Amino acid sequence: PFLARNNIKLATGYKFALGSAIGACAILWSLVLERMIHGEYAKSGESINVLWQAPSYILIGAGEIFSISTAYEVAFTASPPNKKAFACAFNLFCIGGIPNMLSLGLYRMGKHWFQNNAGSGNIGKIQDYSEAHVANYFWLLFGIVMFGVTMNLLPSVRGWVAVAENRAAKASLGSAPGTPKVERGKTVADVEKKRETDPLLKAKKHMKYLDEGTEAHIYRMNTMKAEFSRKPKK
Repeated sequence: PFLARNNIKLATGYKFALGSAIGACAILWSLVLERMIHGEYAKSGESINVLWQAPSYILIGAGEIFSISTAYEVAFTASPPNKKAFACAFNLFCIGGIPNMLSLGLYRMGKHWFQNNAGSGNIGKIQDYSEAHVANYFWLLFGIVMFGVTMNLLPSVRGWVAVAENRAAKASLGSAPGTPKVERGKTVADVEKKRETDPLLKAKKHMKYLDEGTEAHIYRMNTMKAEFSRKPKK
């Protein structure tokens, strides 16, 4: 909302990069906590307050505002009109299914990092946790996230996304609906109101969004719906 109020439109690649960078900050804070946990246990044998984890969750939530929301937006706006439903479904698989499978694989690969000196994976107690090497897993995650940040900042990747968005806009323009037919006893306003529930973006508004940076608000009900607010003219 702050960016929209100030007429600031970030490119899609920048949104993904910014969201991932904020997520990387959350991982860095987790590494700081690891150091605090081990230091406190070595000094007093006690654990630290659980509220120290709060900044990590706050940063993760802030990062998802840019990355996950942008993924929904791109899946809907950059896909051809006849493939929008498939694109949205595939997006859910990409942001939900694939990360879970990767996390499982990474955990199995670094399983020994989550074990105490006796080789047990039960590290719920502070003594057992202090013997594990969870920080190595966080460093691995940090490297993966920074790779994603770098990829989204590459001009070739940003250009490819821009081309895909423009192609989708032109495809929508070619399939834009004509003048609505008004049935007896109904007005044009009634027809337009009914059309608002259509899952496809209106082509002209879609082009305006890409060219002028108008803000798209996409949310889920029984169907996907997009509303646009115009940028004030200077």
